[in-house]
Amino acid sequence: MKTIALFGSTGKAGRVLLKKLLDKGYVVKVLVRNPAKLSFTHSQLSVIQGDVLNMEDVVKAIEKSEVIINVIGHVKGCPPDLQTRASKNILSGMQQSGITRLINLTGGGVKVESDNPGWIDRMLVFTMKNLLGKSLRNRMVDGDNHVALISKSKADWTIVRAPVLLPGKAKGKTRIGNVGHIPGYSLTFEDLTDQIIRILEEKSFVRQYPYITNG
Repeated sequence: MKTIALFGSTGKAGRVLLKKLLDKGYVVKVLVRNPAKLSFTHSQLSVIQGDVLNMEDVVKAIEKSEVIINVIGHVKGCPPDLQTRASKNILSGMQQSGITRLINLTGGGVKVESDNPGWIDRMLVFTMKNLLGKSLRNRMVDGDNHVALISKSKADWTIVRAPVLLPGKAKGKTRIGNVGHIPGYSLTFEDLTDQIIRILEEKSFVRQYPYITNG
């Protein structure tokens, strides 16, 4: 079974994804600043204490892995360019270790050429970037910047884009496409993580930006 290096394992999406990967038999390596935030242990889980902004720590987490999954998000007090700096380290570590496959999570506010955003999409992005404070603007800018960085890399990346993420049971129904081409402005963590695992196992959407909603 593949060994996965998972970044962001203590976040809302990361916690759900980590348990599902272990349940499916994957060997998982996680890099965490505070191991106490992981509420369980598992025979196939390796915990490396460190910081994704420290290159040496990232290399330790990545080595001997076959696929990298990055679901890091902004938290209170984090650097405004957290995702961009983390992505630089992850991409560099992948290159050093000869790993090519990367699945990366970002927000639906990141737009790409194949999108056709409607007025609601455009209004939401404008509001988040200009009217809701510096913190959210930094998050949006960091989203754009780290996606641009990954897109220019030689990795076999998939950039999963998600709308508003919600707790609760899986709805079992998702739509995958581009912004403006599919309906829906929300997605459960359960459905998101199911689709990330599906992308992992099917090796699908390589060098693509799938936008996923519950429709």
